[in-house]
Amino acid sequence: MSFPKVSWLFLLLLLCARSQTAMSSHVSVTGQASATNLSNVSISSVTARDITSSSATITWTTDQVATAQVEYGTTTSYGNTTSLDTGLATSHSEAIVRLSSSTLYHFRVHSKDTNGNGMVSGDNTFTTLIAGILSLGWTQLAGPSLASSGACRPSL
Repeated sequence: MSFPKVSWLFLLLLLCARSQTAMSSHVSVTGQASATNLSNVSISSVTARDITSSSATITWTTDQVATAQVEYGTTTSYGNTTSLDTGLATSHSEAIVRLSSSTLYHFRVHSKDTNGNGMVSGDNTFTTLIAGILSLGWTQLAGPSLASSGACRPSL
């Protein structure tokens, strides 16, 4: 990417109090504009994982190194945030704790790059598990007659 030359023109005015004289001169400064990152951080792959009855982990990636913070709550007004993680990375993971069981939560992620350019994701949701349920699977009961009938029982 090529950046244009930039010129500034200043009027330099010197006043001498003793002799009550003034001198002025035009000063011109020319330079090359620099490549400063002016683009916003791009956020992708926002996911809620490791969801329990009282916590969840939110993960996402950014296209450049950036900070990390999650805003969350039971409505799109959110109301809560995780602590700002100022460690600069492109892969982010923030734990949300002290959640209510069996509850729908809304969340969005915030990231800022080293130049202060920030981005906020769209709204996402997850639902915490029912308290006391770690996982639910199915195991077939023993016995030839039951096995052939497909009878199953839940196992914890």
